[in-house]
Amino acid sequence: MLLKTLAIVMIYFWFKVIVYNFLKLFTAITKNKKAKKLTIRMGREMFYTELIGIYIGGLMEILIASVLTIKFGKFNYSGEKISIGLTILAMPVFSLWLPLVLALITFKFSTTILANE
Repeated sequence: MLLKTLAIVMIYFWFKVIVYNFLKLFTAITKNKKAKKLTIRMGREMFYTELIGIYIGGLMEILIASVLTIKFGKFNYSGEKISIGLTILAMPVFSLWLPLVLALITFKFSTTILANE
C-alpha cells in the first residue's frame, strides 16, 4: 500500500464491493456452488485485507500528518495555532484509541466467523 493515495484505494475497494454484491445476487438467483464459494472467499478477503488495510493506511497518514504539523507548524497565523492545538488533542486518540478499536473489531469478527463455520 506504499505510494498509493488513500482515495484510489477507496475507489478500488468500492468497486470490489459493487462486484461482490452483483456476485451475491447472482449466487442467490442461480444457486451456483462455485459462485457461492467465490462469494464467501471474496467477502472474507474484502474485510481482512482491503478494509483493514484502508483503516491502517488512513491511520498512518493521519499520524504522519500530525507529527509533521507538530514538528514543522508555524505559530504565525491563528489557523496554524488552531491546527497545532487540535493535532495535540487528537494525537492520543489516533495513537492509542483507534488501534485498540481495530484490534477489538478484528478479533470480534474473526471469532464470530470461526463460530459460524
